[in-house]
Amino acid sequence: MTNSGNKIDLYSYMKIFSSKYRIHVISSIFIFLMIFTILFYSQVMDISIPFPDIQSDTSQNLILTKKETIYIGIISRYPPEIIYKGYQPIMDYLNTTTEYHFELKLSNSYQETVEQLTNNEVAGAFLGTYLYIRAHEQFGVKCILIPLNENLESVSSSAVIVKNGSGINFIKDLRGKKLALPSSESFSGKWFTGYELQNNGLNIGDLDSISYFDHHQTVIYQLLKNHFDVGVVKERIAREYEKKGIVIIKSSEKIPGPPFVVPKNDNQKITSIIKNAFLKIDVRNPYYKEILTGWDSEYSHGFVEASDDDFDNVRKILSLSKIPQ
Repeated sequence: MTNSGNKIDLYSYMKIFSSKYRIHVISSIFIFLMIFTILFYSQVMDISIPFPDIQSDTSQNLILTKKETIYIGIISRYPPEIIYKGYQPIMDYLNTTTEYHFELKLSNSYQETVEQLTNNEVAGAFLGTYLYIRAHEQFGVKCILIPLNENLESVSSSAVIVKNGSGINFIKDLRGKKLALPSSESFSGKWFTGYELQNNGLNIGDLDSISYFDHHQTVIYQLLKNHFDVGVVKERIAREYEKKGIVIIKSSEKIPGPPFVVPKNDNQKITSIIKNAFLKIDVRNPYYKEILTGWDSEYSHGFVEASDDDFDNVRKILSLSKIPQ
């Protein structure tokens, strides 16, 4: 009984001691925290101690300057997704090398782009050769640049195409055939229907039919689907589809590439900035070669300065055409 009582008394004592120890530890921690808090706030709230100077971050300007937006027009000869893929990188280049922010302004027709120029809705535009000549005569639109091709020449051409195995080898074989053309405002169609047919003893009445499509690629698709016997597109585009069954049976004379133009009453400062940005591109320089990756292939080799006189040969071809201009 005694031993059992001793054990109970010892257990009770240890329990009481343990409780007092915990209280003591907790009290000590509480007192320490109170002292630390008082000391901390006494330092923080003491305004006699100056804060260290905060150095501004000069590595990056945190105040973003909003650039003025400048619009660039482009004729609708390609589907919108192709235009964006090939032309947006050109805008990105202008955005990083000039003081302006450039954006594409698409149109639903060739004529709409001309109207954007004449109304000064765009500061410049990528225009077709024939369309430029007409816009220059009617509205004073000015050519300032011509793109270079893969041979660093400022020329391009159109091509008459048929499907491989069609049995059509020459222009004279086209009597009674169905013809697919891009926009009626395209040089390709004007050259073929009014000039090339005539040189081969034919006229549009000798064809079965003529149909126009919004885009050069659409002409090729229609041909590959056997909806038409012959088509006329830019030679550069035709070359891209030769491995898919397209055959070129005739190419046009070399003419200036599709020009970059500005309105008659252009903003000369903006025109100068655009011109200088494009003219300093040198495809032989690895730096610019990398930048040009992803650009539409028609403009991915740089530019040369141009004037209206460069299009006199095109005017000569059109003047010999029997098709009203």
